[in-house]
Amino acid sequence: MMLNRLLFECAVRTTLWDFRRKIGVNSFRPPWEHARQISIMRWLAGIPYPRRRPMHQRRYAAMDASCGGVPINARPPDSEIPKEKLMASKASAVWTGSLKEGKGTISTATGVLKDANYSFATRFEGAATGTTPEELIAAAHASCFSMALGAQLGGAGLTPSKIETHAAVTLGKVEGGFAVTRIALTTTASVPGASKEVFDKAAADAKAGCPISKLFANNTEITLDAKLV
Repeated sequence: MMLNRLLFECAVRTTLWDFRRKIGVNSFRPPWEHARQISIMRWLAGIPYPRRRPMHQRRYAAMDASCGGVPINARPPDSEIPKEKLMASKASAVWTGSLKEGKGTISTATGVLKDANYSFATRFEGAATGTTPEELIAAAHASCFSMALGAQLGGAGLTPSKIETHAAVTLGKVEGGFAVTRIALTTTASVPGASKEVFDKAAADAKAGCPISKLFANNTEITLDAKLV
């Protein structure tokens, strides 16, 4: 019996020594007096540690008695912070009748266009009255590029006095039907203090970064003639 007890104590001592050596504690102090040992023992025992809140949460949780218990630098919870607002521009079209004899109207949610007429004749035969989808694309691209160019110039520390852009959208016959095959942008801009090199770079970057340009970049030829006046 005594021999078995001695063997048991020897085994325990050996196990504790191996435990100390593995965790890097070489002293003979009891393992529960070492922080690392305590951490490992808690983990082995399945005792969870209280999670420490991130620094920004601890900062906002600091209480100021003079403010009636309201947290210093209080802010609304993340769930109440508005997310990035995504703009969805809306328009509608109504078409009645066949392709050649029919007609349609186009309206925008803002009311800028209200029942604007369009037809086969205006789109394919050059009729003077009414609009076309390609005309609306041209307006969209011209306005989008002008804004993008203004943004690029602003990033260079320049403020344009005037940017005027014209867009010509070509609808062509391709295999399988019709498609927008080319968009030609022509821009003139008055920019006090701008050099030709800076302006040309801003125009090229605007052409590449304009959202409407990106929409057609992979399947349509887009040209740009930009002049500083």
